[in-house]
Amino acid sequence: MPSLAGKHRKTLAALLVQMTVLVCCVIAWGHEVVGEVTPLMLHTNHTLTFIKNDRGTEAISMVKVVYEDFQVPMQEDSEAGLKTSSQRVDRSFGTSTYAIITESLENQDLQGLRKGLEFLSFLLMLEKFDVLQGTFGIENVNLTTQKTIFWLGRNYFSYLLEPTMGEQDPIEEKRLDRHLDRMLYSLEDGEWEKFVQLRNELTEGIVKYFQFPQQKH
Repeated sequence: MPSLAGKHRKTLAALLVQMTVLVCCVIAWGHEVVGEVTPLMLHTNHTLTFIKNDRGTEAISMVKVVYEDFQVPMQEDSEAGLKTSSQRVDRSFGTSTYAIITESLENQDLQGLRKGLEFLSFLLMLEKFDVLQGTFGIENVNLTTQKTIFWLGRNYFSYLLEPTMGEQDPIEEKRLDRHLDRMLYSLEDGEWEKFVQLRNELTEGIVKYFQFPQQKH
């Protein structure tokens, strides 16, 4: 696939406007999103919304903006785009999100693109929880840091997966949302085994609902 860097980059002003609009949307939506919502998450949310509303041209254009790594507004470093992020999680979980997203983008297959983005969002959530679990049992680990990592993971569910579930199956959405609440309580209480048990049940529920492929772990 030809490089999408440069040609499809937004200007700094355009990115900031989009981010402002999307943050307002989060507040209006009313679901709990705490801490960082990255530009990649914002653009993914926009893309999923465009697909849901049958606005295919806008969806394809939006996802191309963050396919390659891109510069974050007002920051010196860059954020991993969809290509880098999907390749990374595929190596970790033995999945094929990169192929799904790239082929869907080339073929302008909107439903394939939606599935790929949702699957990637789920795996990025698991990636954060893996990092968090790596801190369990380590002396002098800061609880605030652990909670920051937890919310980075939870926001992938709350911002990118939960809205679809809330529209289609609000009972299951509330059940899994409560699982995440209990995971947070377990983290705060230092109940590592309970956290892992709840995380596994959450994973099983999301995989079943979205019919995601199984991962290596």
